[in-house]
Amino acid sequence: MLSHLALLAALAAVATAKISSSVLRAPEGTAVVVEFHGNALALAEADTGLRSLHDRSSRIAHLDSILALHAAKAQADAVALLTGFSFESNHVGNVLFVEHAPLAVLEQVAALPHVSAIRLPEVAHLPVLDHTTIDAAINATLAANEWGIDIIGASSVWAAGNRGEGVVVSNIDTGVRGTHEALKGNFRADYGWFDPEKKSKSPNDGNGHGTHTLGSIAGANGIGVAPGAQWIACRGCTTSSCPEKTLTACAQWILCPTDTQGNNKKCDKAPHVVSNSWGGNKAGNAWYQSYVDAWQKAGIIPVFANGNAGPKCATVGSPGDYKNVIGVGATGSDDKLASFSSKGPTPDARIKPDVSAPGYKVRSAWNTGDANYNTISGTSMATPHVTGAVALILSANKGASYDTVYNLLTTTVDTASLTVDNNDCGGVSDSSYPNNNYGFGRINVFKAVNGGTNPTDPPTDVPTDEPTDEEP
Repeated sequence: MLSHLALLAALAAVATAKISSSVLRAPEGTAVVVEFHGNALALAEADTGLRSLHDRSSRIAHLDSILALHAAKAQADAVALLTGFSFESNHVGNVLFVEHAPLAVLEQVAALPHVSAIRLPEVAHLPVLDHTTIDAAINATLAANEWGIDIIGASSVWAAGNRGEGVVVSNIDTGVRGTHEALKGNFRADYGWFDPEKKSKSPNDGNGHGTHTLGSIAGANGIGVAPGAQWIACRGCTTSSCPEKTLTACAQWILCPTDTQGNNKKCDKAPHVVSNSWGGNKAGNAWYQSYVDAWQKAGIIPVFANGNAGPKCATVGSPGDYKNVIGVGATGSDDKLASFSSKGPTPDARIKPDVSAPGYKVRSAWNTGDANYNTISGTSMATPHVTGAVALILSANKGASYDTVYNLLTTTVDTASLTVDNNDCGGVSDSSYPNNNYGFGRINVFKAVNGGTNPTDPPTDVPTDEPTDEEP
């Protein structure tokens, strides 16, 4: 009898150990995330089938199917215990989002062998943005291309006939003003929009951040790096915050898009690159890693902001610090690192960011009107420049892998023009590259597309005021 009681006590202790202390302290019925074992095994299992499939859409459909099947098996017992409570499954991350379940039920769920942890949901935040709206009349007097377009050599790539044609770009952000003059022409309406929370039927943006970032990726009128690419988008952020539940729903949609109501999957509609101008979670936090791994397996290139917590060292956040994403820092028109740009190293001493790009006083589309623009700053603004550059590289190198694109970006950077401040992070001098300030350097997409050759076209006149620690 005593041994039986001891066994029960031991099992209860194991179950409780899987529940985070923050959940144990939270009010009864607080929303939680239930994590399950085995995603790495599911991805490995998918590899077997992927080796025999050669077209992209079949490979992604196979991957999504394996992940869904694995999650259904792993979550089955937990789902049975949670009958009568509100929950939602995400098969790509192999998690359940659970609401209103009492601790006694969560303890039963935690005791299941497939369950690895029960924790509170993560939340990423978007800083409040300063509005410097430019209307259509003022816009008519501005330069043909924004300074960031010219300084990275994108306009020289255009002159050679490559504007990103044949590539589908995407972003996870606050949404998009789809009727904006700079964006309406290249929206891929077929499986091109998803709003996990409200299930709205067409692109919209109540914040502006997402419209701005997408404009820098693929906008017309000289604001976007790859205006010939088609774009799709998912609203992962509400107003100023980005809940885990919506960010991960977007990650799943990016892998295999659905219609606006979340039905009728079409994996052949998956984009080639996904831009993520959000983050800020503590470095070394792997909560989004499963989604990034799935994108990588599908051949979808992930680009993430490094964060706006500079100028101190070791301020990079997750997911921008992950090994298999392109993390992006921000520079100004004078090729000086913006003071807000987060720096490496990561907790395991890796260099971040991977590259830097224009992110200080960047003008792009805004959500308040179809002809409105806004000039703002942040690694949020630098990230879409890199995403657009990836689109130009992919347009010139059909089917290129993540490794190929990464190597093209990082081996063709500009470094001679960058400002050295003798601010060494992680024992790496900022005068040697890669370093924890600029990464490998500031991107030069003309050289990336053309084997290291510099553009000969002079850049557009650009503002010369020095970067400050203005929030994006």
